[in-house]
Amino acid sequence: MDAIIGRRALLGAAGALALGSWAAFALAQPRERVIKIVARKFSFSPAQIQLKKGEPVVLEFTTLDVMMGFKATDFGVRTDIVPGQMRWLAGEREHS
Repeated sequence: MDAIIGRRALLGAAGALALGSWAAFALAQPRERVIKIVARKFSFSPAQIQLKKGEPVVLEFTTLDVMMGFKATDFGVRTDIVPGQMRWLAGEREHS
């Protein structure tokens, strides 16, 4: 009986340690920065954004006039921006 109680205590302690490690990892992850971008024919607002290396970002695109596309080759992302709809692109700057 003592062996069963000891085994349960050991399993409980291991589970608590695993849960605590996962919670610390989740809290240590940087939150992604959301950047709202309004697309208009031949322009984007803001026209320029600055990113820090390793910073996770989400680009939130909207447009009201015409369908258009956005492509960031360095990030390997592309999307179509449809009037009246939001499009999200997630990425992280890896290059300097």
